[in-house]
Amino acid sequence: MKKVDETWGIIDVLTQTRHDWMNKLQLLKGNLALKKYDRAQKIIDQMVIEAQHESKLCQFKMEKFAEFILTYNWLNRFLSIEYVVLGDVLNLSKIDEPLTEWTKQFFSLMENLVEPNAENHLMLTIETVGNRTRFLFDFQGILNKEEELTLFLSTKSYDVIHITVLSCSRSQLTVNLEVTNEHMV
Repeated sequence: MKKVDETWGIIDVLTQTRHDWMNKLQLLKGNLALKKYDRAQKIIDQMVIEAQHESKLCQFKMEKFAEFILTYNWLNRFLSIEYVVLGDVLNLSKIDEPLTEWTKQFFSLMENLVEPNAENHLMLTIETVGNRTRFLFDFQGILNKEEELTLFLSTKSYDVIHITVLSCSRSQLTVNLEVTNEHMV
């Protein structure tokens, strides 16, 4: 198992991707064998949707951010993530570095503050509307010391990213990051 700070080589990526696809195919194969055709169709539909979101994430030209998000769940962690990409795809390469840095720090802090035995899930919604792109981080689970998180969110400052805490409690957190078109290529 890789460590958090290790980079993924091409063989590692291919191995992990193949493993993920084989798990999905086994699930599909099992449902077909049991003649659960409706369930098999839902699995196929979900696989297509996930591939479409993955494709859109990569089209933003944020290589470091996409790599971090795509590989995040490959390691054993106390926090799992899911993501969706809505709206048009823009070139966001100018914010790749600060967004990736902020997200890594945010996720690391979250991992340290969540209850290890709880179901801790973070949904990331990336949405482009007009000249704005927003990154909505919606956490459900159990947080310890949410005041540390609030302090982190209030002290981190970037010229190109506007951070707003929409809600914060022991069981839920919603953070909105917004970037305007002027910061895009």
